[in-house]
Amino acid sequence: MHLVKDPGTYRFAPHTGEVLLRVGARDVPGLFVEAASALAELQAGASLPKLLDRSDVVELEAPDVEALLVAWLDELIYLGDVHGHVYTRFDLERCTTSSLRAVVFGGVPGELRTQVKAATFHRLRVDASGPRCSAELVLDV
Repeated sequence: MHLVKDPGTYRFAPHTGEVLLRVGARDVPGLFVEAASALAELQAGASLPKLLDRSDVVELEAPDVEALLVAWLDELIYLGDVHGHVYTRFDLERCTTSSLRAVVFGGVPGELRTQVKAATFHRLRVDASGPRCSAELVLDV
């Protein structure tokens, strides 16, 4: 189970009509937690939910880590759209480069700052070969 998000980092960069997300973490599970945390911040800004009153189980499989990262963020976007929640806690029970199972916790944000439509494959890059993992992808907003 991957509960600790330290020492990950993320940052946003402008991209024509979209948002470029760069994420770094010490391992692949940390990279997924960090990307999901970035998504929540982009969606709610300082209005992140204080009460996490909803949990959902996410199980995904993909042919590679790049497709899995896109599927992970798209699933969080989908669940948020369906339930009106932003997810801010991510308990990864299993996370490999081709599958994951997680319990995600979310709540209603004070304000929805940015409507994220989807994670995309545009400029998608995941590097899990070194001592730290990194990823770059574009979010359609």
